Amino acid sequence: MSKVIKARYTAEAEPGFTHRTAMEEAARCLLCHDAPCSQGCPAGTDPGKFIRSIRFRNVKGAAETIRQNNVMAGTCARVCPYDRLCEEACSRCGIDKPIQIGKLQRYAIEQEKAYGMKTLTPPEQKQKEKVACIGAGPASIACAAELAKAG
Repeated sequence: MSKVIKARYTAEAEPGFTHRTAMEEAARCLLCHDAPCSQGCPAGTDPGKFIRSIRFRNVKGAAETIRQNNVMAGTCARVCPYDRLCEEACSRCGIDKPIQIGKLQRYAIEQEKAYGMKTLTPPEQKQKEKVACIGAGPASIACAAELAKAG
């Protein structure tokens, strides 16, 4: 495969946030006490908490919050129908437009890579048992990651 074709194939359809645009978008958050966006997230990623972290310039904390419940965070930030889930639940909808939660999640995960943060760390003690996860879908990959974290 030529480099030009590969670059076109792997290029993002929509560019992500820069540091400045991510901070501006996070500043729009109303910091709701009950965070309806977090209640609307089926993956349990807690958008209210990670947006708050980005708003206060704690991008590492935002990435850690996202990774607590979602090992597939980078993929979810790109393919999750967040416009029908957490963004639809956003309190900002009654004022103008919802916070772009998916793009903020993508920004936090991209910064994780840019700063060399470790996403998964192996357990201290390895188990002797072996486990096989059948399939290469998101459920199997997430299951394998959880089992690896458990040793």
